[in-house]
Amino acid sequence: MRIPLLRSLFYATMFCATMFYSMNQAEAVCEAPDVLIVLDRSCSMGGAKWTSAVNAIKTITNQYKGKLRFGLATFNSSAGINYGINNCIADGLNNQCVPKLQTALNATGPSGGTNLVAAMNTATSHLTSIRNADSVKTRKRSVMFITDGQAGCANSQVSSLFASVGAKTFVIGFGSGVDASCLNNMATAGKTAQSGTRKYYQADNSTELNKAMKAIADASSAEICNNLDDDCDGQVDEGLSRSCSTACGAGQQVCSRGNWGSCSALNPQPEKCNGKDDDCDGKVDETFTNKGASCAVGIGPCRRTGKRVCNSAQNGTICNATPGAPSAEKCDGIDNDCDGQTDETFTNLGNSCSVGVGPCRRTGKRVCNSAQNGTTCSATPGAPSAEKCDGIDNDCDGRVDETFSDLGNTCSVGIGPCKRNGKKVCNGAKNGTTCNATPGAPSTEKCDGIDNDCDGRVDETFSDLGNTCSVGLGPCKRNGKKVCNSAKNGTVCDAKPGAPQKEICDSIDNDCDGKVDEDWDKKGQSCSAGVGACKKTGTYICQNKNVICSVVANNPSAEVCDGKDNDCNGKIDDNLRKVCSTKCGQGQQTCQNGQWDACNAPQPKAETCNDADDDCDGQVDEGITRP
Repeated sequence: MRIPLLRSLFYATMFCATMFYSMNQAEAVCEAPDVLIVLDRSCSMGGAKWTSAVNAIKTITNQYKGKLRFGLATFNSSAGINYGINNCIADGLNNQCVPKLQTALNATGPSGGTNLVAAMNTATSHLTSIRNADSVKTRKRSVMFITDGQAGCANSQVSSLFASVGAKTFVIGFGSGVDASCLNNMATAGKTAQSGTRKYYQADNSTELNKAMKAIADASSAEICNNLDDDCDGQVDEGLSRSCSTACGAGQQVCSRGNWGSCSALNPQPEKCNGKDDDCDGKVDETFTNKGASCAVGIGPCRRTGKRVCNSAQNGTICNATPGAPSAEKCDGIDNDCDGQTDETFTNLGNSCSVGVGPCRRTGKRVCNSAQNGTTCSATPGAPSAEKCDGIDNDCDGRVDETFSDLGNTCSVGIGPCKRNGKKVCNGAKNGTTCNATPGAPSTEKCDGIDNDCDGRVDETFSDLGNTCSVGLGPCKRNGKKVCNSAKNGTVCDAKPGAPQKEICDSIDNDCDGKVDEDWDKKGQSCSAGVGACKKTGTYICQNKNVICSVVANNPSAEVCDGKDNDCNGKIDDNLRKVCSTKCGQGQQTCQNGQWDACNAPQPKAETCNDADDDCDGQVDEGITRP
């Protein structure tokens, strides 16, 4: 019975230790990062530029309220902390940090010169004190540095800040007057250099400034390969990969538990004969020097040529030709069966012969026929004349006018109403046939479904015939198609419009006059229902053929101290009171403008010799003496 208990205690201890280690590993990144905004307030930042900078800072602090611990420093000829990160911590990230920072921002303005070195020295001093007082030693920290000029570059101070505190410096050049070389050096020293020629963020208007500040705020909690949940999404090192390469090409490394895995690119291998660069030296199959050379197999008519190719074992080459297979002997002057004799099967080859009859007969010798399976006479019959359509056997084949196969067939000429029928007869040139019919005369094309002009097209003059068409408006609209008119000289839509109705309030053009609900003037105008927190706004709409407001009032709720009329009775906070107390007794607090005022209970005071417990500690006149 004791062994299971001990095992349970062991597993519980291991679980707690594992959870503590995991929580400790994720502690830094799951705490809100520190971001110190360092703003140039020299005189060149005046006017619209200062307004844009102030609005951008308010936008980013509002957007990341509760997610980042903000601080504000400004500089001109000198520098100072306007609202420290320590103040943000004391005021509460989700409470007064951002409003008080923005109040401090509103209280300053542009004047004087530009001292980047003083600004970075002030930032380093402040972040060092914040780091030293922070129990989370690995918390991320960064500087958001905004300037429109320079007077002595501060890249060495930026390097010192990163070396001493580990804080990165993101640099924003605002406007065209910045020194790009200086800001590039500062961004590089601050470990935030961007790819390309410009390493810092350049903003020439409020939109670009907002975009740059958001990118910096996002980067302050971006996931990196460190076995920590940097972006506080419950996952560690998720989705992180980077490019890598070997002699064989490019690959990828994937981050796991804070370490980069092995490169997926291939490593060089011993060269094989396979059409690949196995040893990654830029050459393919270079070990096999005879690859691709000409080669031959077989003899005589069976001989075949090819090229040296890789063998199946990929360790050498072979000739890719296959010897021709002997075949049955043909009458073609070739030793097809590869026995050293030619056309030996055809014994009458070369004998005398004749072809043709009568005036076409000619003599010759037996030669191989075109099918190569026998012999034929080499003579050619006397040349007959071309067959003509004239009732004579001109080509000496025993047939008359056989070339003209359609002779005597039924035929027609013309199309449509012009069509006429006849028979095929020999033409005047005796080289073909012609139809002995004459076509009818065409007339002007009409819209009547007939090819009047006998050109193979019907009603082609009327191009919109059959097109979709409509008549009438709104619900009276009816669709149809274009058809021939009664005069057969044009087209007309075959649809008939529907009958209009009396106009009613229903978002339909009932009377088909092109206007909808025109008799109800209030439709579409603004309206409201309820007061206080119950109030809702909408517009007048049609419902059940009448105009009504589209919204109904919200339900009232119990009144609370928030500066609102929660119970919708027209009064705000309704003189709310609650009981409070001090060491000396009870009192009351009253709600004023959404806030509880001070407790009016008695307060402790210094003890005097008066037979009373003045300091409310349960003792009377304690410690009171006199000389």
